[in-house]
Amino acid sequence: MRQWFCFVVLWLFLWGCSDNRRAGEHFRQGAHYEQQGRHADAMREYRLAAGGDNDSGYVVKAVDAIGHLYLAAGNRDEALAQFRQSLRLATDAHDTAMMVLSLRDMSRCYRGDAPQSAPDSAIGCFEHADRLIVAARLDSLRIQLWPEWLAVTMEAGQLDAVARMLDQDVGVPSSDDQGPLWLAKGRAQLMVGRRSEAVASLQQAAASQNVKTHAAATMLLSQMEADDGQYEPAWLSAMECVAMLDSINRQTVAANRNHVESLARQLEVERENAHLRLRLVLIGVATLLCILGLVAFFRSKTRRLRQVAERYRQAQEAMNRNSEAYMAAAERNIAQLTTEIENARQHNDQLEAQLLTLSRQREEQRLTEVRERRTQQENLMAAFRQTDLHAAFDAVGQTGQGAIDEEQWRLLETFADQHAGQFVERLMQYYPKMKPNDLRLCLLVKMGFTNLQMSNIFHRTQQATTNARKRLFARIFNREGQSDDLNRFILSF
Repeated sequence: MRQWFCFVVLWLFLWGCSDNRRAGEHFRQGAHYEQQGRHADAMREYRLAAGGDNDSGYVVKAVDAIGHLYLAAGNRDEALAQFRQSLRLATDAHDTAMMVLSLRDMSRCYRGDAPQSAPDSAIGCFEHADRLIVAARLDSLRIQLWPEWLAVTMEAGQLDAVARMLDQDVGVPSSDDQGPLWLAKGRAQLMVGRRSEAVASLQQAAASQNVKTHAAATMLLSQMEADDGQYEPAWLSAMECVAMLDSINRQTVAANRNHVESLARQLEVERENAHLRLRLVLIGVATLLCILGLVAFFRSKTRRLRQVAERYRQAQEAMNRNSEAYMAAAERNIAQLTTEIENARQHNDQLEAQLLTLSRQREEQRLTEVRERRTQQENLMAAFRQTDLHAAFDAVGQTGQGAIDEEQWRLLETFADQHAGQFVERLMQYYPKMKPNDLRLCLLVKMGFTNLQMSNIFHRTQQATTNARKRLFARIFNREGQSDDLNRFILSF
């Protein structure tokens, strides 16, 4: 019992791990699709990741990513619902970083709303996020909020709040690009009238490696120089800004081209995969058809063998019925003769009794001969079925395809002479004018072939074969008869 319990616990643990692993794989695949611009595929993968284990960190990320896709599509209500869900999941998981990022994303939804309370709601999200950062002592997260927080505060026209935020010491490690932060500071300082500080901040932003940040800072500096009457430096700054914008445009075109090429390669791979799946399906269907064909072939082969066995059984029964009918008639004659002998003896007719006795002995002898011939015929047919020669004749007799050559007919005559007491030789002595086809017909009857098999071997109809046996019987005995009469004669010959 304990072993089963341990097994179940281990299985549940592995199942949970596999769910987390699958959630991570779906999330990474969704991010890959999102980078390629395939938002529908990315949404599908994110939803699969979000449907995994609630303890997995990828679930919160997937829900937040779904909100970003809705926001990019302009559906702010659905995006806000997804960000609220990610905030709830992050709160349950005590993931402060994701809580802060979810609040930041919620503020983006509020910033796009028309009502006057929207900026206040967005600022409320940033203030809530700031309290979480202070409580968790994660000052580095404030850097990700500060530029947008400052922009929202400026949009709301809260100059005092902007000034207080500028007085705070928000720095970033020297290894990070500080351009966006300096740009946000410069704009805020311009708004509150700190022109000199704004110039210094914008100059810091202009030194950024980020081309867009550099261009925006340079444009602001150019406007400030033009306002001060420094038209030459302002013109140079404007030209530099134009050059950077042109560079940004080229980079955008190159990025778009790379994106299109990547998408084309991905589509090509998917097309090849679709072709591969189609080929696999076709191979599977072809294999299934082959299997069904083999099954049908073996079933037909088995059915044909059963039919052959049934025909042999019917031929054997017909031969037995003929023999039994003859033997029954002989036995009746013997019994009748015995009764007449007894009657003759009772009347002291010695001569008639002797004649009747001789008749009974003759009938008994004929009955014994019939039984011996029946046994010989059965042995002959059993021995013939074990030979390759029978297989050749039977193949043509069953299907009617092919033909029996002269060598095979000669081997059949030899087999009949060896195993049926010189059958061919005796038959030719009895009826020397017999034609080759008549001899072959007698051979087939002797070997136990049915009328259908003989018809297929001679490539004629069954009625034609039946008529041929009638004519042969009439030529041999000079009287009319049936085809079965010839059969009885040949089988007993």
